[in-house]
Amino acid sequence: MPAGNLALFAPALPAGGLLVRRFGDRRVTPPPAPPDGRERLLTAVAVLLDSAVGAAGRLLRRDGWIRDPARP
Repeated sequence: MPAGNLALFAPALPAGGLLVRRFGDRRVTPPPAPPDGRERLLTAVAVLLDSAVGAAGRLLRRDGWIRDPARP
């Protein structure tokens, strides 16, 4: 699970930077301040929590606590 989340999160950062560089001359708002430590920490915690929830769901599904009615 964590690898999947990181696989999505890691390219999102450079993709966002690329979009800012590509279309930065057509801004409709002032540029934001660079992310501070709190924002980076919040992002890291969110990715870790999402990974933990996904891993817990996978374990609960494997042990039979969660069942998908579409899959007999």
